[in-house]
Amino acid sequence: LNNAPFDFGMIAGSSNGPMEATVGVHTVTENVPQGWTLTGIDCSSDGNSTSSVDLNSGTASVNLANGDAVSCTFTNAIYGCTDPQALNYDPNATADDQSCEYGGGGDDGRTAIIVKKLTDSPGSELFNFHATWGDFTLGHNDEKTFDLDPGTYSVTEYDLPGTWQLNSVSCTGGEDNKSIDLTEGETVTCTFSNVEETGGGGGTSGSVSSRSGGGEVLGAQTEVLPAAAPDTGFGGTATGDVNLIGAFTVLLGFMGLAFTGRKEEFES
Repeated sequence: LNNAPFDFGMIAGSSNGPMEATVGVHTVTENVPQGWTLTGIDCSSDGNSTSSVDLNSGTASVNLANGDAVSCTFTNAIYGCTDPQALNYDPNATADDQSCEYGGGGDDGRTAIIVKKLTDSPGSELFNFHATWGDFTLGHNDEKTFDLDPGTYSVTEYDLPGTWQLNSVSCTGGEDNKSIDLTEGETVTCTFSNVEETGGGGGTSGSVSSRSGGGEVLGAQTEVLPAAAPDTGFGGTATGDVNLIGAFTVLLGFMGLAFTGRKEEFES
């Protein structure tokens, strides 16, 4: 390629290339479609290439070294309410933003208890809950909704993992988590907040969100850019600003006079 910028589009699950690139600085910029949010850019190299990313501008800048391949993954999500039972359910949403709304009374209202878990740092631990309708677990910044008959219920957290401690618990409507008076058409949300203490012991039983990610994202796609320059049909080079649509992976590679394309798979 000859250093002229060019644009191309991609859709989830597709690939485009291979394309070749010379040693030096190359930039890739995503033009985020309406309704989507760019949630992350990650670049990795097997050799001596360096890279930097700017999430605000949606740009990855790669200083491509000789004989190296660099992989840059752009991750996108549509935030919204992902609960089909909610009044404001968004079927297009791939990541829940905790904006779900439920009926507040009357025959059309939902009778349910929602239990939310908020933590001050990410992790893979599961938190144990005991409730009058049955025991269950929640992950970090997770939540579950339980459709119930009117009645009195309780929900508590117990046997906290590692050094996690219960910081606070609160329920909407002024309800006590140990005695929730659930009426017909009412939804009560109880939020359990935890903090991780360094050097502490295991957790104890307790009775006492920014947007959450983790939702489904656009699939990864792959571009392979090994080195100098047969015509790829794009009418330009990979150097300069490149507008991409959707989430994808771009591989930049330079292999001297012998060029080898390589496609890598990424989890979506």
